[in-house]
Amino acid sequence: SDGIEPDMAVVNSQGIVGKVKVASRHFATVISLLHPDFYVSSLIKRSGTLCTTKWGGPDPQVAELLYVPRHLQVQPGDTIVTSGYNAIFPPQTMIGVIKSVDISEDATFYDIDIDLATDFEALSYVYVVKNNAKGEIDSLEQETYSIK
Repeated sequence: SDGIEPDMAVVNSQGIVGKVKVASRHFATVISLLHPDFYVSSLIKRSGTLCTTKWGGPDPQVAELLYVPRHLQVQPGDTIVTSGYNAIFPPQTMIGVIKSVDISEDATFYDIDIDLATDFEALSYVYVVKNNAKGEIDSLEQETYSIK
């Protein structure tokens, strides 16, 4: 009854929390960033590098930053924000800060851990954000995928 719909962003004052999965008239369930199948299109703010954030468990304060090529310069302390390249999260919403950067000799991508901005162990209030252009964006994406 308050307008909550599936795929709306869920954030708090610190950063992203997750997204609405299902909504009824009076209740909604949310998929947390701490779900192992939840991926977030992300940016390394300093460089504008597109990447992906995924929680790898078990620590609720640490996530993985995926698909950052080895030729790029990344360092602990770099800020990670949402990219805006999806219809869920507003661009530049805080995700976290790079905690550690490692790479194997033969690896294409870095192994990066980030400290999440949201304190999931003390989470109490959230905001639900609606993208008013989501229907149009989704429609264009479907049309694009159907082109052969």
